[in-house]
Amino acid sequence: MENGYNYLKNWYWNAIVKFNIINYTKNRAVDFIASKSAISDKITTRARRIHSVQHFDVVLKSLNCFFQKKIYNMYYSMAEYKEGIPIEVSTFNLRDRDLEKWNAEHYKNIIGYDFFIDVDSPDFENLEICFRQTKIICKYLDSIRFPYYLRFSGKGFHIVTPYKYFKVYDDFNSDIDDVFNPNYDDNIYKLYREIALSIKYRFTEMIDTTIYDSRRVLKIPFSLAIYKDKTKICCPFSMKYDIQWIEQVCDFNNYELFFNFLKSGNFRDILNNPDGDVGLLLKDLKMEKFK
Repeated sequence: MENGYNYLKNWYWNAIVKFNIINYTKNRAVDFIASKSAISDKITTRARRIHSVQHFDVVLKSLNCFFQKKIYNMYYSMAEYKEGIPIEVSTFNLRDRDLEKWNAEHYKNIIGYDFFIDVDSPDFENLEICFRQTKIICKYLDSIRFPYYLRFSGKGFHIVTPYKYFKVYDDFNSDIDDVFNPNYDDNIYKLYREIALSIKYRFTEMIDTTIYDSRRVLKIPFSLAIYKDKTKICCPFSMKYDIQWIEQVCDFNNYELFFNFLKSGNFRDILNNPDGDVGLLLKDLKMEKFK
């Protein structure tokens, strides 16, 4: 293939795609996690700094993305950092990169941490069931005016709520360091897990509740979810679409069809219930802390 690049070149060097991706990466950690479909060079690199298209281009070139046999999936952190990932942490000079210190102290730089629910299908055969369960959860969240973004993750759905909607509670304003400290008894990660567990018990076992920690990452919207036999397009999603729409438009084999939707403005990441509040959810789930 041209210059040794595989088919991913057509996607990640597209300006529209890059500009959409960096909307999610500023002041966040960006991880490039080797896909299981990679034949060789299964090396994961974490905590990259991408605040602009130029940053994105530098990282893609430095990691030799996406040459044949070297394939990554892209993730961004739920944590937002005051000034993003420090340059010395994101450096490509491995001798100067002290990830151990950053991993131990990174929470001290967190200024926000988004709430999320991961509704995940075990395989593509069960994606329709996953879709139906997600619809039920979203209908419930709409009934209590809970604010959230909905996104297709490749093999499931992510429901994400900006941290600002939780920040109104005094518990989260008393000591910001304790809130984001993973060693603190009442940290935000434990609260989010309790909420997810309550929703899981009420609605579906497809919710993953093992993923709540200070360094959690989710697939970046507009990036590619690369599996052994399929490649899907992660994207903002609306319940006005159906499972057939997902299978057709979000299949990378039809990426030109996806671009047509993108240019038409149909893939804006719309916040549902922006004037809502998280209080009704906490009350309905009988969260002891907020009775």
